[in-house]
Amino acid sequence: MAKTLIRHNNKEHFLYQTSRNSPKTSKMKSLNPSISIIVPIYNREQWLSDCLDSILAQTFTNWECILVDDGSTDNSLKIAQEYAANDERFIVFSQENRGVSAARNLGLDHAQGKWLAFVDSDDEIAPDYLEILYKLGEDNNADLVNASCIYHYNGNKKLAIILNDTIYTYQEEDFGNYFNSRMPSIIKLYRLDLVKEHHLRFETKFHFAEDLIFCIEFYLRAQRFATSSKAIYKYYIRDENQHQLHKQFYDFQTEIELYNRIVSYYKQITARYPHGNKQLIFRGLTLDRLIDRLLDGIECQTKTLIQRYKMYRSIKLPIRRPEEGSLLQRLRFYLLYKQQYFLFALSRIWVNRH
Repeated sequence: MAKTLIRHNNKEHFLYQTSRNSPKTSKMKSLNPSISIIVPIYNREQWLSDCLDSILAQTFTNWECILVDDGSTDNSLKIAQEYAANDERFIVFSQENRGVSAARNLGLDHAQGKWLAFVDSDDEIAPDYLEILYKLGEDNNADLVNASCIYHYNGNKKLAIILNDTIYTYQEEDFGNYFNSRMPSIIKLYRLDLVKEHHLRFETKFHFAEDLIFCIEFYLRAQRFATSSKAIYKYYIRDENQHQLHKQFYDFQTEIELYNRIVSYYKQITARYPHGNKQLIFRGLTLDRLIDRLLDGIECQTKTLIQRYKMYRSIKLPIRRPEEGSLLQRLRFYLLYKQQYFLFALSRIWVNRH
């Protein structure tokens, strides 16, 4: 396999290609792939083969798969190269560790298909995943196609998120409710020409919900959307001590910037679609998770009541949180919504002690 150093956007990365003298591959890459699949990889040797096997098993075969190794220290790159050596539809790039957003952006720079798909390197897709989404998108002249999915928690718990079989247009009044699902942003088929026309990228400074802004920016430019009720994506949540990862990457100013950005999207969407269910849109944009993350981070980073009070003042709720949880929980977030920050800080201390 030939290794070529490429300089792109002032960054160096390596492209791995099958040598002309290598044995014939099982599949030849199409000059005009219908779908470009981008798989960012970082230290996923334990699950990567299952992911790539699920791509190989697709009933829809006119695809290219861009594997971007983000400086893995295990055998992930070697595994990716082995798949590329046997099937020219796999293309391997490697770069120094810059994060999942930078890896996806590198894949975007080299994608050639009409449609764009993302698959996480420890997830799996059903054999008819691409076929269902491609047909749904083409038959309905859609810009974006969503599938339903099944969450796997640490290999045990399963939670299915099922969408309706629906076609939305941006002009329809109920389009605001399209945002009411917690569906991960990767479980979609995007029109690649729309991505490139508007120069959409993944923002590299965010370490949480890094794909959410890309997804919302696409939503706001697309005109027609299709959703499938078939649960054809397996989304795995691994037990890798998320609390430690949170502490490692937590920066309050970056987190509050992300939160405020999503709040601005919430305001845009609810202003355009005033009859949409605001609570569902609030949850669909993961604002409740972002608030919880901000609060947990504040309590990990600060010790005194005054310090916490000052940081709580940066959090402006655009709407009362959904009416769920205990009476005390609802009361605390009512205080936050009303910007009664000192009382809210006292309530958090009381809850943590009891």
